[in-house]
Amino acid sequence: MRFRYHTKINHTKHLTDARFAAAAGIHYLGFCFDNTSASFIPPIKAKEIIDWTSGSHIVGEFGNQSAEDINTIVQLLNIDIVELNEPLADNGINAIHVPVILAIDVEKMSESSFLEFCTNYQNQVQAFHLFNWETLARTKPAFFSTIGIELILHLKGHLMDQLSVLSQINPFGVSFDGDSEEKAGMKDFEDLSDFIAQIALQD
Repeated sequence: MRFRYHTKINHTKHLTDARFAAAAGIHYLGFCFDNTSASFIPPIKAKEIIDWTSGSHIVGEFGNQSAEDINTIVQLLNIDIVELNEPLADNGINAIHVPVILAIDVEKMSESSFLEFCTNYQNQVQAFHLFNWETLARTKPAFFSTIGIELILHLKGHLMDQLSVLSQINPFGVSFDGDSEEKAGMKDFEDLSDFIAQIALQD
């Protein structure tokens, strides 16, 4: 199945999300290896899920870690893409062995500093993953077209309510947070399934 936007599940912690991703055709499955984050998953546990996964590109989500440490996990788990929550020191992005996505908290920046940040890093990364972008989108949806690189928008709340603004921005991709299971092997994907049905393209 093809979608209007590429899709990513963030912070995967259990096999239930991986099974849903495989069935639904989710493009990217993210695993958080930042051990200061509440979403951290030990690499050995991530490997158990990744070994089962098929069809999705594996994204390693990292924090303030060295390029060397990141590349070690990339190689160990055969990760396809690295996502950083901040730029690495000393131009370290260029030392990563796979393509890089750079996360940005839009709410923490002015419009001018946001654009400057994007300009500084657009030649080093494959895409920007935007968090807390909604306020800017409500007031200036055309603003995002001034950024010369692919955008992935993090979605929260009721997903169907986001369809209108997404059609205005037309991002490269959208992402959703992996949540806790209701109990082992069980989780309600109704909202996400409805949203995915709406962004599916007819072959």
